[in-house]
Amino acid sequence: MNKIILLVLLNFIYKVNTIGQENMKEWDLYDAQHSAINVIIEGKDSFFYVITNPIINTGKFKFSKFNNLGRIVDSVFVDTDTVAFSIMKAIWIENKSEYLLVGQARTNTSILDDRVYYLATALIGEDLKVKNITYSKLPFKKGIYFIGAELRTENYIDFVCSSSNGSGLLTDNFLTRISINGYIIKEKVVYGEQCYSLVKTNDNNIMCVGSTSYVFDENLEFVQKLDKPFRHIPTTNQSRVIRLANNRLLMGNLSAADSPDLYKNGGAMLYYLNEDLSPQKFNGIVTPRGTVLANRIFDFSPDSSLYIGTTDASTFQFKTFSLGKFNQNLDLKWQLQYFDANYGYRLVGLKCTSDNGVILYGTRLTDLGSQAYMIKFNENGNISWTHNVDKDFLLIKSYPNPSIGPLNIDIQGITGHADVRVYDMQGRNVYVQEGIGSGATTMDLSGLAAGTYIYKIYDGSRVIGSGEWVKM
Repeated sequence: MNKIILLVLLNFIYKVNTIGQENMKEWDLYDAQHSAINVIIEGKDSFFYVITNPIINTGKFKFSKFNNLGRIVDSVFVDTDTVAFSIMKAIWIENKSEYLLVGQARTNTSILDDRVYYLATALIGEDLKVKNITYSKLPFKKGIYFIGAELRTENYIDFVCSSSNGSGLLTDNFLTRISINGYIIKEKVVYGEQCYSLVKTNDNNIMCVGSTSYVFDENLEFVQKLDKPFRHIPTTNQSRVIRLANNRLLMGNLSAADSPDLYKNGGAMLYYLNEDLSPQKFNGIVTPRGTVLANRIFDFSPDSSLYIGTTDASTFQFKTFSLGKFNQNLDLKWQLQYFDANYGYRLVGLKCTSDNGVILYGTRLTDLGSQAYMIKFNENGNISWTHNVDKDFLLIKSYPNPSIGPLNIDIQGITGHADVRVYDMQGRNVYVQEGIGSGATTMDLSGLAAGTYIYKIYDGSRVIGSGEWVKM
């Protein structure tokens, strides 16, 4: 049976156009202001579901059904009794055919110190009817800033949540166990260093993985703190670890203190980890300095390909994001960069689809405010459809990678010409291709020695794209 994808968007929707098209017109799907997409989860069949509620204070959200072409099919409003209901995670409960939504709610007050925050859950059936909504007062005064990778069992799901001091700095963790019926079973506060992902250990304990990691027993009782420093794991929430079926650990994160020099100025990394969290194998994509990762950093497609996505937060002020596709051996197949001179795009997450493509989603930053967007790429890195994405953009894709010599640079959206320069790891310019235009250009790099190279694409003196290429 095919899978469903459930997208959880934070957005304010009052009007929905049910007539789909390959590229939706502006504002057909989302309100012009205060919107974002937060989560994608899997279900069944070839549909996905969009949950929307405003970034501004409201207890409403909307549950909408889409087909695989990104066209809306059906929707329903849900009105809770809170002022702010922010969804951060969503889980498809296979044996119940229901959707469990997890996030944060808070009371109505304009005084920050008087606000009361709650861990909130909502259970929604496949028929789009709400089964129940629950609240539990949080142990943190400033509420939840981030919910990390969860650990699932047949009857309940464990989450790790992080609080904020109000300025974005994460301070403490708490673990929460939620039944598949949407009720909170247990909570455990953990003070100290942040950890962001829950994985099962070989002795059936639960490890919360971060730059400092903690071990808990099956009842969420503290066992030990792992004092060994893991400098390849960043100290921010830009990290996610999962256990694969072959008993290996897979981590996606930003470049960290012990990352290879190639990625230290900007990069998204994928690691296979040993049981003690030491690195076993790694690869990544080179990105602009100041890159941040999506909350859902990576995902697998049905053909076992692996996608990782980033957005640039400083150099281009969110006006570019990067996407890399790897095989299960962590060999990079292709990399693309999307650049928009008019709008910024915060990449919140990515989710693979049943046709081996991937949907990127998040917030488009406009003069009117924040607005939810989606962009679907097929398995070859070509755009299939979009929602609320500007028509004037620059898309740069490079492939094959690695290769014995040919490197294709495919540029869409350029109006003039660009130059490509290839550098070795000592920073020496070893190849130049001038005057390339829109479309694919093949460069013969067979004369270069085997190794890793950086290519940069210039529009005059301005770098509009860059990436890593491996010569076999």
